Amino acid sequence: MATALKDWREANPENEGHPTLVLPFDVISMDGEIITIATLDELKALRRLCHFGRPHRPGHGRPGGGGYGSCSCFEIVFPVNIAFPDGTTTAAAGQNALKTLIRAWRQANPGSTERPEITFPITVTLEDGSTLTVESKEALQELKESCREDN
Repeated sequence: MATALKDWREANPENEGHPTLVLPFDVISMDGEIITIATLDELKALRRLCHFGRPHRPGHGRPGGGGYGSCSCFEIVFPVNIAFPDGTTTAAAGQNALKTLIRAWRQANPGSTERPEITFPITVTLEDGSTLTVESKEALQELKESCREDN
């Protein structure tokens, strides 16, 4: 995200405005649940939860590990499988594909109160370059909590 903003600024030096987030968008919670952020208040609440009162340290947001500004110390290795509440599953090749699949499902199932979820196991790449297989939502939550403790 920071790179995209920097690139936009460099390409538009005379523009006095600035880009804004387009709502809604999806994030992956500590337990692997896909959460839709539909309002700025929801985004602020999520950021407070992520930071646990600590200021953001530049360069510590990792794609797939919780997003920009997160305290995560890993990146999800794609593809990942997504299980939809209607019982279907689909592989997402990357973060953008994941977002597209979820939006398409949501548009086709507007009355559903359930949410799509990542199916486990998944593989993550740690900051040191090693990989780890995460077997469950609980294990993903423990990994994210350990990242926060280390930061």
